[in-house]
Amino acid sequence: MTFSNVLVNSEDKDTYNAVVVSHVPGTDDGKSQFDFKLKDANSVQVVNTATGDIIESGIEKYYSTENINLNSIKWDDPSLKSHFVTADKVTDWAKIKTVLTTISVVPANSTYGVTLNGYDPTFEKDLNKTAYGSSVAWTDLLKPIVINAGDKNSASITISGQSTINFKLHFNDGSQADILVPDINHTYKDGVDTVNKSDFIKATKNSDYDNAVNNKDYSLIPKAVLDAIPNGYVLDVESGAKIENSDTKYPNGMKNGTAEFGKTSMYYFDGDTVVYNLIKANSFTKKIIVVNCNNKLNTFG
Repeated sequence: MTFSNVLVNSEDKDTYNAVVVSHVPGTDDGKSQFDFKLKDANSVQVVNTATGDIIESGIEKYYSTENINLNSIKWDDPSLKSHFVTADKVTDWAKIKTVLTTISVVPANSTYGVTLNGYDPTFEKDLNKTAYGSSVAWTDLLKPIVINAGDKNSASITISGQSTINFKLHFNDGSQADILVPDINHTYKDGVDTVNKSDFIKATKNSDYDNAVNNKDYSLIPKAVLDAIPNGYVLDVESGAKIENSDTKYPNGMKNGTAEFGKTSMYYFDGDTVVYNLIKANSFTKKIIVVNCNNKLNTFG
């Protein structure tokens, strides 16, 4: 996750002594909806946006745990750097709130970006939330320009994602390997879409399977599922579907739960699999109900 504060030199000559003071996005700016955190000493880079090259010569970076008001910074204030420390003095990168970057020279007709690379520690809870970059920058040719969080020109990141749930058929007798049916895998917008069993198979009774096969009616069971079932086996609709969890390992201690029907899609639903059983064609149990003369019900089978 990267925010970039851009410094443009549109002049035909180099500009010198550039300073960019960047606020690390967070809810304390009054606009952002989640807190962004820096990772380490490599979290801040100066990049030539045209070439992608990281600029190292003539670059100095300083860090502060203070949420410095960008609008109150005076470019000629000699005490400004007293609020900051160098990377070797930082003890907890997650507490850094403001970054000061100095660039000795920005070449003519070029654009540099001061990038903040980091993460959202509560990513799984922040779906569809947005955070905004903010900064103040100046050079020897440019008076201070402030971009506040939420301004038209401020960088922004919205936490969004999608999860794909797979589908497969499992042989109840263990005679063969499971059959994946990718044609009916389903993709959901995390935090928005609800996962339903009917997204995969609408059938609720075993007789629905018979109808689909005999009448080539694919309204309740997709054709891709029927085509995948080998001779001698049938789909056991009534035993229902289960969902197998993926073995994905998520970073920063984020959990890997199992997808559930009727629940809103979450990041950890991705890669889970809906499983239906296949059983031998002659293994369906049919019940015959007989009413005897005493009006009692007897069930056979």
